[in-house]
Amino acid sequence: MAFPTLFPDCKGDPTNQRLLRDVPLQERIKHLLKFAEIIDGKWVHRFANHPRFSYWAFNMIQRKTILQQSGIFLKQNPGEAHLTIHELREMATSNNANVFMSEVSRYVGNIAGTKAYWNKVREELKAIISNVGTLTLFFTFSSADMHWPELHALFKA
Repeated sequence: MAFPTLFPDCKGDPTNQRLLRDVPLQERIKHLLKFAEIIDGKWVHRFANHPRFSYWAFNMIQRKTILQQSGIFLKQNPGEAHLTIHELREMATSNNANVFMSEVSRYVGNIAGTKAYWNKVREELKAIISNVGTLTLFFTFSSADMHWPELHALFKA
């Protein structure tokens, strides 16, 4: 267990897969972060106040999301379009695994922040511009001059 001070009786670990109900990891962690108990007459949020638990939890949620949203596909090769899952597994476990791995790619275009994601967004923007036309951008700035004494003094001078 990663946090023995947070789980002194080894119960409540959010990564435990043997739960009676299927509760998503994000909901388990959300519950722990909101969990509070009274210690010496004060409410204590031990999970939220831990110096590393929030970072660990965010990392676990992100990793799980990436694993769920990424996909593996075979590069387009008409000669291998007929292969079944059983044949692909045999190729992966055989001595020709390097050849098989050169044909496999990972798709992460739907995971924000990855290079593939930004390439996809760029292509979508190009498509919008080619179909709709050049975008117009309008900025307006407000300095709240009546609320900032320094700016108010500048404009009165």
